[in-house]
Amino acid sequence: MDYVKIIEKKFMNSFKVLNGLPNYFGIEEMDGFEFEKVGFQNNLTKLIKVGGNLGINRIGALINRKSMGDHWKNFCNVIFLRNIPIGISIPHIEPGTLNEGRLFYFGILPEHRGKGLSSVIHYQSLIMLKQMGATYYIGSTHDENIKMQKVFQRNDCITRAHTESYYLYLNK
Repeated sequence: MDYVKIIEKKFMNSFKVLNGLPNYFGIEEMDGFEFEKVGFQNNLTKLIKVGGNLGINRIGALINRKSMGDHWKNFCNVIFLRNIPIGISIPHIEPGTLNEGRLFYFGILPEHRGKGLSSVIHYQSLIMLKQMGATYYIGSTHDENIKMQKVFQRNDCITRAHTESYYLYLNK
């Protein structure tokens, strides 16, 4: 059975098939295509099944993020203390929303951690989000990241939900 032809047929109007068999294959969204999420998810399930049948190591799906794209660079803030870079914060309005503030990335350089700077920088990032038009903020961290949870608490963030992420690794 020609699995590549099956995959191409499923995705032919919306994605290019990247054939790296026998190690991998992927799909890459074509420019200008707006996919319908439910149909895409069904086809992605079939793609994973075909990958399992082929015994390949990796399946990739490249999806355009039209609302963010390279614009994240405009929101990238290097944080300085006495002219020394100590961290980074990338606040943005979540794509597809008008006022949902998120931090695309937030981090302190290792040599500056544990000095009480994270809460201050996080708070300043929240102010930047408000200036950008955010009316609320959604942040997340792992259950094990107690330090970031404390940063959230110091800045009056509240837990609204606990979520889980699932990943599929083929041929570990």
